[in-house]
Amino acid sequence: MWKMRQSCFQNVNKKKVKEETPRDIENRLKDSKELIEGISHLGTILRKFLATVQVEQWKWATTFGTGDAAATGIAAGVAWTLKAFMLQLVSSYTQLRERPHFQVTPFYQAPVFYMDVRCIVTFQIGHAIRALLKMWMHSKKLQKTSSRNERTEHVTKGA
Repeated sequence: MWKMRQSCFQNVNKKKVKEETPRDIENRLKDSKELIEGISHLGTILRKFLATVQVEQWKWATTFGTGDAAATGIAAGVAWTLKAFMLQLVSSYTQLRERPHFQVTPFYQAPVFYMDVRCIVTFQIGHAIRALLKMWMHSKKLQKTSSRNERTEHVTKGA
């Protein structure tokens, strides 16, 4: 039994190691940089759209219990922290029209979980369509750039 396990590990260690040239590393760094720039640009488009979104009403009630009173108390504090974080995140990117109503009800006697979220969000459909079109055009641009890089990389490796 031991010999069988040992031989399995020996086969894993005998995999071929691919050596990379400085050009390969440079191409990977370039691709990573383009990906990060693409993602950050998509984030900019999304933030501009979210600035036009209005949160008219937001109610979020949570009832839970773990069966252990101490753990339930700690979890209640964590729940309030997460809700405060979400409120800060939403309020920094959208327009809150009304004060949100949050509720956390710990249930100390038994394991229970119930969450009720009610939210009314308004935005103009034109803004959403424009944001989607910008994201689509940007993704096409990224695909074109990456395919051009792959062709260039293939030509340089063949030479």
